Amino acid sequence: MVSAPEPEPLNLIGTWSHLLMDAFARSGVSEVVVTPGSRSTPFVLAALSNAALQCVSLIDERVAAFHALGMAKAHGRPVVLLCTSGTAPAHYLPAVIEASLAHAPLIVLSADRPEALQDCGAPQTIDQVKLFGDHVRWYADLGDPQMSLGALRALRRKAVQAVARSLHPVPGAVHVNARAAKPLEPGAASPEQRPSAVQALRLLDEPLTRAHLPQSVAAPQTLAQLASLLAGCTRGMIVAGPAPLSQRHERDQVMAFARHTGFALLAEATSQLRFVGNREGVLALDAFDTVLRASSAAEQLRPDVVVQLGPAPTSGAFERWISRQDAARIVIAAHGWQDPSSSAVHLVTAPIGTTLGSLVAELPRMRPDPAWRQQVTHWDAAAWRWAERLSGEDDEPSEAACVRAVLQEVPARGLLGVGNSLPVRMVDTWCPGGGADFAVFSQRGANGIDGMVAGFAGAVRASACPGVLLLGDVTLTHDLAGLSAARQTREPLVIVAMNNNGGRIFEQLPIAALPGIERDLAYWTTPPAVDFEKAAGAFGVSYRGVAGARELRHALREGLGQHGCTLIEAVVPPSGAIERNRRLWAAVEQEGSA
Repeated sequence: MVSAPEPEPLNLIGTWSHLLMDAFARSGVSEVVVTPGSRSTPFVLAALSNAALQCVSLIDERVAAFHALGMAKAHGRPVVLLCTSGTAPAHYLPAVIEASLAHAPLIVLSADRPEALQDCGAPQTIDQVKLFGDHVRWYADLGDPQMSLGALRALRRKAVQAVARSLHPVPGAVHVNARAAKPLEPGAASPEQRPSAVQALRLLDEPLTRAHLPQSVAAPQTLAQLASLLAGCTRGMIVAGPAPLSQRHERDQVMAFARHTGFALLAEATSQLRFVGNREGVLALDAFDTVLRASSAAEQLRPDVVVQLGPAPTSGAFERWISRQDAARIVIAAHGWQDPSSSAVHLVTAPIGTTLGSLVAELPRMRPDPAWRQQVTHWDAAAWRWAERLSGEDDEPSEAACVRAVLQEVPARGLLGVGNSLPVRMVDTWCPGGGADFAVFSQRGANGIDGMVAGFAGAVRASACPGVLLLGDVTLTHDLAGLSAARQTREPLVIVAMNNNGGRIFEQLPIAALPGIERDLAYWTTPPAVDFEKAAGAFGVSYRGVAGARELRHALREGLGQHGCTLIEAVVPPSGAIERNRRLWAAVEQEGSA
């Protein structure tokens, strides 16, 4: 048997970059998203030569950052995001903020000039030290590369630390600043460097530190207090707001808790708990945003306890309604202080599924109020009956008909992406749960419209499943460059852009009620006036324009039947959403006086 030849000892920068990328790979990183540049050359070459790392190259730093974030959100493992020096890492900031607020692990590896070139007018050199401030969980400056054994071991250790700190105690972004001096290209070690380089190669045979991260669980006394509070409640609500894709793995425990307690489940579209297939035995109030706007329903459905899972829901109607209730509120969230109203009686920082499973074991047989449960069923059914009636005909263009058509065509076990502002609220208002079974991707950390196309494309890439992204024309315009990432997907990826000539969410906000605002409302709605067909062509993406729900469903089936990205533009009346929503709210309000 012929043994493999010993690797050739490398020069300083080659050794330095090779050990760093090897340590990332051994610590669980499998993907590196690269934006081009010169100073990052040694690290890119090291990543490309490592068989354990898959590399993606994207020219736009903001697009690359959200693409990496989408990948990290899909599988929950840290992704390395690598760029050159200067202003390049500054373009990562919006994605870093979203990663930190959404608790998604991300490792920013920024190449930098050596210390000798700092603060002396050297080109493409800025102060990158702690560039992201408190938006990252941890920061490390690797300093100028050194060949000493202690420095090389510390380099590997910092890679392990970066991975660990991106995951614990609170997942989020970390920043590693890596300095490099010319020549940047790895090469053979010089005679003077060879002894140290040979010694450095032997480090690869040394075991790398494995960081064993603790698992947080609710303390027994906490569970006892919660069980004592819940045991006597007969009109309970379980409220689920935006949640990561990983929360799908906890849905069985959530459903078991709902069945055991008899509490009503108010699950918004992004909670991973609405589109889960069969929810037999669960009292669902999916239409809570519509129902709680009706005065009779708001009074009849007053709860005696509210169990909030993760962040508060997006619904403004729920926020206003809950502020008027005197029910005890329990918040259970794996990370963060999820209590914007500062009114929670208990805030439990622990995994949701594990905590609810333990509570089921602690709680006695529950005796929910049958009359109250009947009211929940009545109001939810009434809201969806009116939504079905008012959503519009197949050939009538409207946001309501569009979102219902999209939800009908998302493949089982596929991925639905929902844009912020109007689309996420339209899905909540017009699309009931049950039946369909798919995951929902959102960016509700900072609730912005940044990088939605690039982020969803990253999630599709990492999930290896077909996906449909529903967003508005402003969000698409804001991330047109994200099509450069979407076109690289192998799985079917369909983007449905509802073109209502601007950000129509502002028509539902107080600004729209100001006298004479009609003349200046465009400063808020910002109509894009973009030719999306030409934009799609510029990025090599297939395009379809549709006028109604029937055409949209047909275009969706075509797009999902082929590999790669398809952009569908659904043109709808500019003010149709607010008009149709008001008709729905009025109809449900009338249910109380019928």
